Amino acid sequence: MIWMVLTVTLAVSAAICLLGMKENGPWYRRGIHRIWKESQRKGWPLPAWLEESMVLRTWLLIVAGTAVLAVFQLAGYCLSKDDEMTRIKRPAYGEGSLQEELEMEWREKNGTLRQEQILVEVGEKKLTDEEKDTIFHEAKEKIGTVILGNNESADYVDKPLVLPEKLEGLPVLINWYSSDPECVDWEGNLGESIPEEGKLLCLTAYIKLEEEEEMYFQYVRVFPLNLDAPDMVQRMIRDENENSESGWLTLPSILENQKVTWKKNDQSTGYAVMLLVMMCPFLLLAKDKQEAEEKKKLQRQQMMQDYPEILSKLTLLLSTGMNLRKAMERIGNDYETYKKKSECRKAYEVIVDICTEMDTGVSEREAYERLGERCGLLQYKTLSALLIQHLQKGSKGMEHMLEEETRKAQKTRQQQARILGEQASTKLLVPMILMLLVVFVILMVPAWLTFTL
Repeated sequence: MIWMVLTVTLAVSAAICLLGMKENGPWYRRGIHRIWKESQRKGWPLPAWLEESMVLRTWLLIVAGTAVLAVFQLAGYCLSKDDEMTRIKRPAYGEGSLQEELEMEWREKNGTLRQEQILVEVGEKKLTDEEKDTIFHEAKEKIGTVILGNNESADYVDKPLVLPEKLEGLPVLINWYSSDPECVDWEGNLGESIPEEGKLLCLTAYIKLEEEEEMYFQYVRVFPLNLDAPDMVQRMIRDENENSESGWLTLPSILENQKVTWKKNDQSTGYAVMLLVMMCPFLLLAKDKQEAEEKKKLQRQQMMQDYPEILSKLTLLLSTGMNLRKAMERIGNDYETYKKKSECRKAYEVIVDICTEMDTGVSEREAYERLGERCGLLQYKTLSALLIQHLQKGSKGMEHMLEEETRKAQKTRQQQARILGEQASTKLLVPMILMLLVVFVILMVPAWLTFTL
């Protein structure tokens, strides 16, 4: 699958490079621009909100993501390029058995080539007697260095001992026994009954490897407990766990007459960089599409608001004796003056465009047809039909039809304003609830404090 994606990406990139070789500027920008012009010329079905810069950005991000995937695929291929195998390395002792899913290929007696997926269980490696003796020896040496913990010598132990059940790197299990559990328990914790002059005791470790077992003895002289801050806190927490029946663990707040502050250590990490690289262009396209839809929606609302105004202006100009083309040009010229001081209005922009097209030789009928098509709203298509009817049948009854259409447009505009007002009141509902909560807190907190004091 990855190689198909890589091949398609390389093919598209090569096409962009070839198309962009004959124009000025960076080759990838030239290629994208060339493809964009061809799509516009041939009328390919591209979304109206999709722009040339979005296509360029999407292509660059897809190339980057494909390159990352290709690197990972190539690395995996290099690690597993030896397809045929005759043996599998067993896991080391203590790691447990291993299951490998392999593909078995063989020929039957009739010469038919068969393939089958086989789940092979690989047992862990068995130890020899010499390896067992070595492991026992290493375990005893490591226990002698680990057991003291933060104590400097076995002759003076005043801090908890470390009595591990397992040793890192060695497949052994250890059970501990103390000659005096009240002074040192099997976890290495010092008791409270240790005399001031100290006490000598023996710790016994039973080291188990497979079915064999050996003992290790360690003599230590223990003294009353002398904990540092972290160990003291751990002891306090352990006592709290043993003695408290509450559903909450109360952390120590005072240590050696000093205040203790606790904070949660958040070490969250993310491992989805490659996925984000591949998803980024599509997320950006979705964002662009949403913004384009919002812009189109606002544009439609704006044209709905401008429709009654355009009808009123057209009716007024025609009633003065001005012909239809001059009236449209007058509306367009007034907008050009107004646009210098305010925002662009789509409906007026279309009127300016069709007036310019009529000056360049486009017939009035075709220009008025384009008015309804470019605006895309039913109201403007109705206006386009009225204007074409005016050209065909003259101005008789035209003023009455425009006045009737103006009344309908005004009514529609009032309904739209009412809907927008209701939407605005709905959006204000959440801030009003928050303000109510603030007022409620301001009123209730002083009253509650008065009763508690």
